Amino acid sequence: MRIQEQVFFWGAVIAGVTASAMLVQGSDSTTNASFVEMARELSIQVGDDGQCLENRQSLTPLEAELRSPEVADKLAPQWGCVMLAQNLDRERGVSGHVFPSKVFELAKAKISQNQGALKVTGGVKYMGLKSEPFRYDVELDSKAPQAGSVNSVNSLSSATLGTQRLLISVRINFAGIHADQKIEMQTKLDQASKYWSDNSPNHSLRFSFKAVEPNEDAHFYVGFGLGEKRTQYYKMWWSDWHWSLMAHEIGHMLGLDDEYNQMRVTFRSRNANPVYSHQCQFSSIMCTYAWNAKPQKYHYYLILNRVINPMANADGDDET
Repeated sequence: MRIQEQVFFWGAVIAGVTASAMLVQGSDSTTNASFVEMARELSIQVGDDGQCLENRQSLTPLEAELRSPEVADKLAPQWGCVMLAQNLDRERGVSGHVFPSKVFELAKAKISQNQGALKVTGGVKYMGLKSEPFRYDVELDSKAPQAGSVNSVNSLSSATLGTQRLLISVRINFAGIHADQKIEMQTKLDQASKYWSDNSPNHSLRFSFKAVEPNEDAHFYVGFGLGEKRTQYYKMWWSDWHWSLMAHEIGHMLGLDDEYNQMRVTFRSRNANPVYSHQCQFSSIMCTYAWNAKPQKYHYYLILNRVINPMANADGDDET
């Protein structure tokens, strides 16, 4: 497919370039991006030496004490550097990282060559220690984007409306769930799907999270219980989980690490400011599942890059 006056995944425009040719020719278009190049294309602040300008310790008091939309927007590029670096460090085994401005079209080209959905699997070092699994499918979306479905955060341009999206699917089988409970869980999964879709750059991605039967090619088989508890995302889900918490947990199924400080969150005082215990950007869905926490550009980039550069290890070390 020829790219002419077409909006790329993050808004860059390159006329007269064929995405499939990028893959076949192995030109500079598929050269791995350095961390500096990757970060800057994702609007993330980084020094020329590849080091983040700030760290968790220096950003946390600003995040905690100066909370406002303006401060959040100012800190986002600096938090993004810290969290992108963490995700890259724990995403071990990926063969490379393409330039973010090219990842969407390159992924589309590879899927077109595959003539069907690509299964993406691997493991992320949870807390930097144990490899835990991610599994999802990526394919060309047969459903055209609708202008009426756009939220106020992102708007669909005419170029985006004419661009075929990618569909990213996660299917979950809940053991021991009753029919009425499955309907309730699916309602919340639909809300999480819409949230991930509506916040994707240029609305180029549609997400589908489904509760399925055991024979419906589930990516994950998890237990199901009544109430609400904190458990591992691939072992147990609970009936009272809010859809925003599900959106966070599915982020793990898509290969994204927790961005909060696990030890500090586990042992913090209930009266303590949660920002000081989390030590992360509260507007990021992988930091917290608060109502205004959203998937970030680098999250979408990491999810798509694995289509082009799959992990060397086939799966995580889970027990499913």
